[in-house]
Amino acid sequence: MMVEPAAAYYAAKRATPEEARTIHELSQKLEETAAQGKNPVKIEQDFHNAIALASYNQFMTKLMPIINQSIYTDLTYFEESLTYSLQDHREIVRFIEAGNGEDARAAMRLHILHAYQISNLQFE
Repeated sequence: MMVEPAAAYYAAKRATPEEARTIHELSQKLEETAAQGKNPVKIEQDFHNAIALASYNQFMTKLMPIINQSIYTDLTYFEESLTYSLQDHREIVRFIEAGNGEDARAAMRLHILHAYQISNLQFE
């Protein structure tokens, strides 16, 4: 909750047009994969990794293996989180493409809150 919203903020501020396009394409690929009933975990991880890379924060990229494990757990055991995930991704992408860091941060925060809600984890 403390790290990924900041990564989305900085990705919105720092992403090159190519990086923003990659994030967008990964979001679309996730939707296609979900529509086909295939396992979306790898693409979800790639989406979050692309945001981390576009943030240009080395600390963030070092945390991604831990975050990727969380993504694996959430999507493997709580498939209903995929509905929220797809909606959230659209918003995150929209704000990153617009260069709107504050709203990208808020959208990522909501995305994480949805994951907590679905997995019944306590957030404090």
